[in-house]
Order: sequence, then structure tokens, then C-alpha cells
Amino acid sequence: MTFSRLNLMLVFLILFVDATHGESYRIEPGDTLSIVVLDHPSYSRTIIVRQDGYSIYLGGELHLLGKSLQTAADLIGEQIKKYGRTENPIVIVDPLQGKGYLVWGAVTLPNRYSLAFHDKIGLYEALAKAGGLGGGADRENVKIIRADKSVETYDLSPNQDYREIDVYDGDIIFVSALGGVLVHGQVQKAGRFTIRERIRIDHALALADGPDVKADLASVTLFRANGESVDLNIANPSWKDNLDPDKEDIYYLKDGDLAFVPPLAISDIHGQVQVPEKRVQFHRRIRIDRALAQAGGPDIIADLSSVVIMRKNGEPVELKLDEEFWTNLDEQDDKYFLEDGDVMYIPSAYKVEPVHVLGYVRNPGPYRIREAITPREAVSRAGGFEDLAKRENLKIWRKDGTIEEIELNWEDDADSAGSKTLLFPGDSLEVGKRFHVNWSFVFSVLSLATTSVTSYILIRDRL
Repeated sequence: MTFSRLNLMLVFLILFVDATHGESYRIEPGDTLSIVVLDHPSYSRTIIVRQDGYSIYLGGELHLLGKSLQTAADLIGEQIKKYGRTENPIVIVDPLQGKGYLVWGAVTLPNRYSLAFHDKIGLYEALAKAGGLGGGADRENVKIIRADKSVETYDLSPNQDYREIDVYDGDIIFVSALGGVLVHGQVQKAGRFTIRERIRIDHALALADGPDVKADLASVTLFRANGESVDLNIANPSWKDNLDPDKEDIYYLKDGDLAFVPPLAISDIHGQVQVPEKRVQFHRRIRIDRALAQAGGPDIIADLSSVVIMRKNGEPVELKLDEEFWTNLDEQDDKYFLEDGDVMYIPSAYKVEPVHVLGYVRNPGPYRIREAITPREAVSRAGGFEDLAKRENLKIWRKDGTIEEIELNWEDDADSAGSKTLLFPGDSLEVGKRFHVNWSFVFSVLSLATTSVTSYILIRDRL
């Protein structure tokens, strides 16, 4: 085996041993732990694990025996938050045994590594031994905490030139992780997005390619990582111009937060409206006059005295709308509002079956009626009588198959042309033809008869 191959195997063995040791390390009695609180150096200190496995930190007894370094860091972080000293402390726990350096944070194998054969190592090589940077690593914010507690920050993003940066015995390399926020609901591309520190809600929506056409921007909810929630109305773009410096944090997402954009509420409008089968969209709820406006308004045969709303839960609500309702725009009764899933139906003022007017009228055909009408009204709707119409005697064909013949006196106002006789939807009124003598035909026949008789007499006399 050549020397170079021996060296290669030796290096591989060292890397393997280091990684395995660091990954499996558990705290033992007598360990000296260096606690570094990166964002609050005043909380950094060194503690010793007693024989019973406990240590005192910030006045609290922590059981650390058998814990991994990451678990110990989490316990210490909870102790810091318990006393309200900081919300999200960045805690590093380093066992001070032997020589080496600690790699912590967003790397594949965050552990302590020894310095074999040398008293220093390059930063890039040290990170490579730790498995490299993780997917959520903040490459622009890699820190080296020197043994004397001084902190150096380096930008290792791909657009930066390579630099010789040395790491020495007792140093700590910390790679901070980018924050992550979730954007879900009515957006073009829901998902998790990495951020640095915090991001404003409109910028977070932009990362999700913006809201879709069904988004209700007046009801956006931010669910905080700490369990709290905030409702935001960002439907009007002017909200950005009126940010209160003391409250502007409510419009920002931080690591672990979720922004949810709900869909607009939807109701269907059916019946006698200008745009039938209209699906209206709105924020939370909408008054029925505004919903009708989105459907183009009621048409000319709409019966607004019999409006029906079918609630999402299956409960029907009947409304009688009068002129007072349309002028009282401050009406806040819940029954006059549509909510998500409701259906509103505007019926016709006319019945489904019309009255048919047949025979000798100017415009025979079917006519819709709002209520029962008299024969005079029916004839009037059909354009009146023709000249040959038999006005005094009319025939009514009822919907049930019966036939009525009625006699009317059009000159008698008291009779009002059959005011006691009514036509209902489905009935038919037949106007017959009055008897008419065709005097031209009669005179023609008489003239022909006279001529024939005269001719007969003359022929007889000649014979």
C-alpha cells in the first residue's frame, strides 16, 4: 500500500471517528460545559455537571446527565425563556474536553471535532468535516466565536471569493439557519419559504406568487409560532401607508409563522334577476341589496315581496321587501344578510301558468297574470275585440276541464264586464264570432234569382 493511500485511509478514519464521537456524545458527571448564548452574551457562562447529573443555570436546577448537546441547549434555552429574558435564544453547549473545535447550527453533523496533527484548520474544511451546510443555512452569516469570546462573521455565499480563514483550538463555528414561514390558502403557490429575520405579509404573499382570484384579503390570519393569532385586513392597499410604528410588527411574519389566506364567501342568486345563476363573492357576509346589485338587480317581473334565502344549514328564510327596506340602508338585521354558502331566490311576480285568450281578439295568446283577473281585463290584455267578435257571450275553459258560458253586459258599469267571474292561471277565455248577415251575398243571390225568373218568363212567352 502506498504512502498516499495510507494517508487517505487515515484521514477517512479520523473523520469517521470524529463524526461518530460527536454524534453519539452524551453528557457525563464532571463534564465542564461552556454555554454560549449568541444573541445575549451576558447569559454565556461555564457550568459543571455534578455527580447527580444536575447543574445550576440562572437559578434553576437542570438535569443534564445522559443528554445530547442539542438537548442540553434546548433545556437551557427554555430556562432562559422561562424567566422572560429573551424570546428565542440561540444557545450553544460545548463540552470542554480535549482539544478541538465545535461546529453548531445549520450543518449536517453539528458536533465537536478534534484537531488532528495540526493546531488549526481552514473554515471550509471544518465545515466539510461537519457534513457541509444544511439546506436552510444562512451562508451570509457564518460566525466564528473565538476562545476569547470575540465573534467574527463571514459571508460564504457562492458569489464570494474563496478566503483562507483559520479555525483554532477552542473555537466555535456557528451557522445560523434562515427562518421559514408558511403561506397557505388562496395563493398561487402555497408552501414554505425561507426568510432572514422577518418578512412583511405582502412580501410573503409575493413569494407565493400572490393571492388568487378567490382570496379574501380582508380576512388574512397570521398564526404565530408561539400559538397566538392575528387577523389582518389588507384588502385596501392604503394599509401600507398607515402603518403605526408601534404596531407595525403585526404585519410581519417571523420564523415559524403561518399566513393563511381564506377564500371569499360565495352565495348564489337565482330567479328573476338581470344576471341569472349569478355567483357573488364577498367578505364574510353581504346585505341582500348589495348582492342583488352584483347580479344586475331584479328584473321587471321580480316579486320582491316573496324573496327566499336558503341558508347553508338548510333553513329557509322568507323575506318581504318593501320600499322602507330599500331606503333604510342602516338595516342590520341578520336575516337581511347572506353568508357563505347561502342561496337567494327571487320569484316571478307571475304564476307559472298564464291565462290564454283565444278567438276573435286582436292579439290572441298566453298572458301572465299576477292574480286572478276579470274577462274584461283578459280581453284588454289581448288588444281588445275584433270587429266580428261576439262580445255578449264568452266561453271559459277551466284548468280542471269544465266549461262555462258567460253573458256579459259591457254597457253596465255595475257588472264591470263579468266582475263576479274570474280567470285563474291555466284557464282559457274563448271569444266567438257573432252572427253576421252578408248583405252583398244576399243581394247578389236575389239579383241572380230575379234575372233567372225574368229570363224564364220571356222564354215561356215566346213559346
